[in-house]
Amino acid sequence: MEREIFPQLAQQNKLYGYIHNGTWIDIGKPEEYLQTNKHLLNHTNNTQTHKTTHKYKLHQPVAIDKNVKIGKNTTIGPYTIIGKHTTIGKNTHIDNTIIFPHTKINDNTTIT
Repeated sequence: MEREIFPQLAQQNKLYGYIHNGTWIDIGKPEEYLQTNKHLLNHTNNTQTHKTTHKYKLHQPVAIDKNVKIGKNTTIGPYTIIGKHTTIGKNTHIDNTIIFPHTKINDNTTIT
């Protein structure tokens, strides 16, 4: 963007600035996006409780949205974010990952 789009916008007098007093993090690459989410998980008071009829393990820090179903013998975390309306199968291991909403993950899956 900074080499192709921004110069074009500047030539057309359509490039503007904004004074921001908070934290700004560049997440232009997938690894930067993941690192930023890890940072947020480390600095968020995560006191989530999860009701379940299945037995699964959570290794903090994790964040799990609404209506997530997790199968038995599954391990989630650390550094994992699960989006809403996601189904995770049994005997699955997920760590260092961001799962977007409305995802279905089959049994016996490993995601790192």
